Amino acid sequence: MEIAKKITLLFAILSAIIISLLSGFVWYFSNDFAFEDFYKRLEARVNIAAQIKLYEDDNNKVYAKMRNRYLERLPSEKEYIIEAGKPTNKVDRELPASFYNRIQAGYVARYRTENHFYAGKFFKNSNGGYIVIVSANDPVGFRELKDLQRILIIGFFLSVILSFVVGWKFSNYMLMPLRNIIKSVKK
Repeated sequence: MEIAKKITLLFAILSAIIISLLSGFVWYFSNDFAFEDFYKRLEARVNIAAQIKLYEDDNNKVYAKMRNRYLERLPSEKEYIIEAGKPTNKVDRELPASFYNRIQAGYVARYRTENHFYAGKFFKNSNGGYIVIVSANDPVGFRELKDLQRILIIGFFLSVILSFVVGWKFSNYMLMPLRNIIKSVKK
């Protein structure tokens, strides 16, 4: 194999590795941010639902009005209020025991199955303890991640092709003085 072809191939491979690492980082952090953002929105709804449904307060009507007026309804959004220690068949899907264990430990629990997200938290009022769970879909976030994935894949292949062409031109340019010396020596 000619040295120019070796240099071009090496340049294209190194470029492909660097571009794939960069694309992987972009994908990972975008994915993480999208899910974290959606979970934060669900957790805010958990707190609002608990305030409205579990606590007798003069402001509950205001909270409900504000929620209905300013918080957009998420696709397939549902609220579940479950008495602590009672069977959990009120939720539309069987959630793992670790989800409920995390809630019982006093933490906010999160669970996702494909495009359906759940957030839950434990609340205590004068009548006892309750688990509040809010679930919803995130089709916009998933669509954006699919678009990003497609852009990264197309960009990867275009970049590899471009790096191959640039590598070929670069190797020929770098080897031109050597080729001129070889031609001079042969003459």
